[in-house]
Amino acid sequence: MDPLNPEVHILIAAAGRGKRMGADTNKLFLKLADKPLIVWTVEKAVRFIRSLDDPKLGHIHLICHPEEIESMNKIMESHGLQHSVESYIPGGRTRRESVFLALQSLHHEGVSPKSLVLVQDGARCLGPLEVWQDAYRTALEKGAACPALPIHDTLRLEDKSNSEKGLLGQTVDRENLYRIQTPQAFHFNTLYDANLKVAEKIRQNPDTESLYTDDVRIAQEIGIEVFRSEGSMLNFKLTRPEDLALGELLVRSDTQL
Repeated sequence: MDPLNPEVHILIAAAGRGKRMGADTNKLFLKLADKPLIVWTVEKAVRFIRSLDDPKLGHIHLICHPEEIESMNKIMESHGLQHSVESYIPGGRTRRESVFLALQSLHHEGVSPKSLVLVQDGARCLGPLEVWQDAYRTALEKGAACPALPIHDTLRLEDKSNSEKGLLGQTVDRENLYRIQTPQAFHFNTLYDANLKVAEKIRQNPDTESLYTDDVRIAQEIGIEVFRSEGSMLNFKLTRPEDLALGELLVRSDTQL
């Protein structure tokens, strides 16, 4: 395999339940300008693959709740994406577990250790193509990458020493703080090995599960250096009803997504 032109496997985490969205179903089934959120995400993944020097090296895998695989498949078919998604992988209890199950599935299929893996939030569907491309280029050059944006808001801690809830305390220095996004990109072997180690650590101490909120944290567990790639304010995760409303405004405007 050409190290400068490796296979690329995109893992789209789509097994969430949408509690903060207030939905009684997977929020990725909710529609944005008449298309489910997951369709927007898969379409962006397809655009990224088509931008590769050799699009045949790109593969898309949807990580789904086991009971929703059939529904996801039907949605892809109804939007002409049935040939774009290579596999539907049953997810687990947490995002970390779901991604690990997907990595295990690829490992059993014999995916090259030198492949690149891009892990994408299913609900982060409006980010510009350039975010994907820069994460890919940065991972090729430096080994691992994560889109990130500097924090511009003033940050303060809540004063927990006071019995009155909501009391603001000290300001947090924001100079070196970044807002983390996806897709996060890694070489397959490093992300797989990191997940093996973290899974064993959690098996021994389940209370550590909450420490691993994204793949960057998992990769760092085995000493992988993850470098910042370009993020975008448009690459926000649709989590709450107001995010859906904002997304609707963006896709119906002339905003370049």
